[in-house]
Amino acid sequence: MTSAIPSGSVVEYAFRCFCGTPIVTTEKTVICARCGQGLGIRRVKRQHWKIAPPQVPHRRLRLDDLGELATRIAICLGAAACVYVLGQYFYDFLNG
Repeated sequence: MTSAIPSGSVVEYAFRCFCGTPIVTTEKTVICARCGQGLGIRRVKRQHWKIAPPQVPHRRLRLDDLGELATRIAICLGAAACVYVLGQYFYDFLNG
């Protein structure tokens, strides 16, 4: 396995101390000049996160669900009819 960094090149590391001081250096460890805290690069093992949520089995549609769905559809259609009738009323009122 070859290194991702060509030999002879200089790598700069950008740190930000907990006190807020930005630090740029070529070393992997550094001590903050403002607060004296030591900072460094450490390798961590990457975790592979699952993007998609786990699949949940669908439950079967029951007759009770159809009744509830029909009720909700009727309520939505009734509300839409009320809005339409009120719109016609105000249109006729303003233009007539």
